[in-house]
Amino acid sequence: MESTGAFPLGMVLREEMEARGWTEKDIEARCTDPVAVLAIGLVLAVYDPNLILDEHTAEALGQVFGVSAKLFLNIDHSYRQWCAETGKRVDDPHE
Repeated sequence: MESTGAFPLGMVLREEMEARGWTEKDIEARCTDPVAVLAIGLVLAVYDPNLILDEHTAEALGQVFGVSAKLFLNIDHSYRQWCAETGKRVDDPHE
C-alpha cells in the first residue's frame, strides 16, 4: 500500500476498534441510534471515497468513541479530497 497522508474513515475506525479491543457488536452496544448503527456499519464495510459521512453519523461516532464529531468529518473529508486530487484510493485490506 502506498503511503498517504489520508486514510479511509473505515480503516481508521477499524484500527481504533482494534486498539480498544472492540468489535462491531461493541459499537452497536454503545450507539443508541439504530439508524446511526446501520450507517456506521456501512462506513466500516466500504472504503469508498464517494460515500460521504453525514453529520448525524459523525455525531454518533463521536459519542461512541468519546471524541468530537468534527474529528470524523475531517478524516472523511481529507481522504475524499486526497482521492480526488490524486485519482487514487487506499484499497480495503479486508477484500
